[in-house]
Amino acid sequence: EVRSGEIPEARVDEAVERILRLKYRLGLFDGRTPSERAAAPDLIASPLGNADHQALAAQAVRESLVLLKHRDGVLPLADSQRILVTGSAAHSLEHQTGGWSLSWQGTGNENDDFPSGTSIFQGIAQQMADGSGSVELSVDGSYKRRPDVAVVVFGEHPYAEGEGDVTHLNHSARYPRDLALLKQLRADGIPVISIFVTGRPAWVNSELNASDAFVVAWLPGTEGAAVADVLFAEPGSEHDFKGRLTMTWPGTDVNARDVSLPVAETLFPIGHGMSLGELSEAIAYSEVPLAEEEVPEAVVFSRRSQPPWILMIGDAYNWDLRVSASSASSQGERIHVEAIDRDVQQDARSLRWTTTHGEPAQAFWSHLGESTVDFSEALRHDGVMAIQMRVDEAPTSKVIARMDCRYPCRGEVEITDMLKDHSGDDWFDLLIPVACFAQSGAKLEEISAPLVLVSDGELSMSVSDVRFRSRRDGDHTHECGGQLAQSTD
Repeated sequence: EVRSGEIPEARVDEAVERILRLKYRLGLFDGRTPSERAAAPDLIASPLGNADHQALAAQAVRESLVLLKHRDGVLPLADSQRILVTGSAAHSLEHQTGGWSLSWQGTGNENDDFPSGTSIFQGIAQQMADGSGSVELSVDGSYKRRPDVAVVVFGEHPYAEGEGDVTHLNHSARYPRDLALLKQLRADGIPVISIFVTGRPAWVNSELNASDAFVVAWLPGTEGAAVADVLFAEPGSEHDFKGRLTMTWPGTDVNARDVSLPVAETLFPIGHGMSLGELSEAIAYSEVPLAEEEVPEAVVFSRRSQPPWILMIGDAYNWDLRVSASSASSQGERIHVEAIDRDVQQDARSLRWTTTHGEPAQAFWSHLGESTVDFSEALRHDGVMAIQMRVDEAPTSKVIARMDCRYPCRGEVEITDMLKDHSGDDWFDLLIPVACFAQSGAKLEEISAPLVLVSDGELSMSVSDVRFRSRRDGDHTHECGGQLAQSTD
């Protein structure tokens, strides 16, 4: 529009000048620290974050909680009970605050980064402090003593901008471990109260069916204790549930008529919300998703590493270096990783090997803890490992794609020729049948690292997506054949 004359260049200059003028006035170009800038005294004297503000934030949390389901009078909680608090978001202010919280995506933050904040677990523990009962925190749902009730706190992991784009609303398809935890506790005969931490509605029919009570906590921010205020409140009291849906709650995972359109089917209408004195009818909601997917996709990396997987790099100096910044190098400088832009900001990773023969280096996605994940379902359905990638510089030595189970268990496939064939091409999908890894030794029931890329030569590639999925019409898969690399140890 500037080139065509529709927008004068002077108008663009004016807009940029205003921005730069403000930055100069703030001292951003003076090389001074924030505490030395002109505005610092006013900011330091500001009442931001004082007790009144925290009280208001806590009130907002209490009044926004929405009770969607309540069976068998499992609420309110009592300080005389044995309470198990579990789930991925039970003791995580990172989950409670969501995206744009300290970091761009809201990830990489610890509870200590929010000095005045409280997690939902901490709030429950405070309520139990003077009672005769007990509270136990166990993220994975295990317990030392059988609880009277389990409070399971789970939901979406933090995201911002394009990272949060989804093609369906099926929460259990994206976070299967949440539903598995609910079912595990129900199988033990333990009443379950679900606390759903989310920035938007989701299709959670399966989670609703597996819960005796279901609370939508949205993103309570730093005031996790306010959630506990309501869970322990007496019916009809000041802190009883007051929240009501300000939007419809989806009844399906995708639009039944056109998956490209927003979901139109409603499970709960605008204005729905229960109080502690109300009980739900015995209803079993449909758990059949409408999105066609033969095998639930297991996503390892999509714009960023997807829990429970983390990106790591290594060489002989240190094989297990976690990548926690936008760029990193292995200790021996044999492999380098950098966040790059493909479709949106920093949605892909550039991997560059600068090693020599006999000095291998690796990039891999590993489990957050010492646990393993069962990928055998992908084998039973003839699934594939799908890697969206681009070969920026062809390999000078052998390149191996590997799936690791408990050491020394692993399955390997050589992908050197495939990478050479695509050198200089645009982005493409490298599709490797899961069966290839099983045939070369991987025990798919206990995978600790779903993708390890290893080379001892020079190589540069970029990766934007790693997932395990069903085969599709038109897929050209990498055949196992002679490319299987049998492990010798």
